[in-house]
Amino acid sequence: SKPEIIPGLDFTPEEVEDARCQGKLLSADIELTEACNASCKYCYRYMAEGPQPPGPSELTATQIIRFLRDARAHHGMRRLCILGGEPLLRPARPKYLAVMNACKELGIRHVTFTNGICLDDETARMLRDHKAAVCIKLNAMSAKVHDQLVGTPGAFEKAMRGFDRLFALGYGSDKELQIAFESVITRDNYSEIEAMWVWARKRGVLPYVEKLTVQGRGARHIE
Repeated sequence: SKPEIIPGLDFTPEEVEDARCQGKLLSADIELTEACNASCKYCYRYMAEGPQPPGPSELTATQIIRFLRDARAHHGMRRLCILGGEPLLRPARPKYLAVMNACKELGIRHVTFTNGICLDDETARMLRDHKAAVCIKLNAMSAKVHDQLVGTPGAFEKAMRGFDRLFALGYGSDKELQIAFESVITRDNYSEIEAMWVWARKRGVLPYVEKLTVQGRGARHIE
């Protein structure tokens, strides 16, 4: 039998089909900033290695909010995926808060995709207070494998601390506080899939797993 709700999407199959037929927009992705504090081997966004600076042509908060108002009013948009770069970086915080407040005003749910490196206590409380759904990068249950794929020593430990901070605030147990892990499956972490699934199921964490996109660094590190 078909599920009433598509897991992790919060749309019924009927809503998805209706949107497809009527040209509606249920969900959209926004790259809040091009700045990033990691250097993922599989990144499709950047070709250059190492952390990346803000881009010269990033959308402003005003431009993003204008888009949200239009998409909500004319296309029935109901969810926004906030991406980067890394959207939780401090320099992007004013824009991030403005976008979340606009989503609240317009009745748009939002999910933040983060590598978890800068998910400190203050940031965790901010996410909880705005009822932000959060998807944290998790490539493996092995720090060595995760850090290798993220290209950042200590990234695994910081991400796990971020998970723990959110768990302590009710994520994973409160239905209004959705949490997920994001992973790109490669040869390096293929054997980690089962361990990640078991870890996630025990904690109410949804899996969001992608295949490698062969562009950017992902094209360079395809082997």
